[in-house]
Amino acid sequence: MFKSLIFFIRFFLLWLLFIAINGVIFILKFNQNTSETTYIKTITTFYKTLQLGFPINTYLAMVPLLFLIFCIWIYAPHRYKIPMLFYGDVLKNEYQGKKIDDIGSQQDLAWDNVLGFINNKHQITFDNIGKKKLHNYKPEQIKTTNYNLNLGKPYLQPVYQQFINL
Repeated sequence: MFKSLIFFIRFFLLWLLFIAINGVIFILKFNQNTSETTYIKTITTFYKTLQLGFPINTYLAMVPLLFLIFCIWIYAPHRYKIPMLFYGDVLKNEYQGKKIDDIGSQQDLAWDNVLGFINNKHQITFDNIGKKKLHNYKPEQIKTTNYNLNLGKPYLQPVYQQFINL
């Protein structure tokens, strides 16, 4: 997410620089026609060019910003956390009213060619078609990430095989 934010800021500054350069070119081109223009008037004109360019720059930068927000929202892991709730006679009396923070498992085939694996210390989601990590809870822990990916693949293979055999 931080890299995406840096990209957006650079994109915004690039357009602002583009507008500033266009302002300088405009002033240089048309300043020759008016010899009575003062230095202060030229600077004021350039400043007003930037003021007019800033809203245009904002509109140009909104499309990637909205796309960035959408991507962050769609791939946010907290969006897919589903609590497991049991009510009624399915629970023994000693478990009623207790909260258990253990991680459960649901092999879900709704995501086409995506591997998600979670244990108590790490979370990884991998897109098998794009060959990229969609979410990595601790990307700096390369060994843990690779270990969980290698552990998750054989864990889900029987599930996919059962699905294929249907």
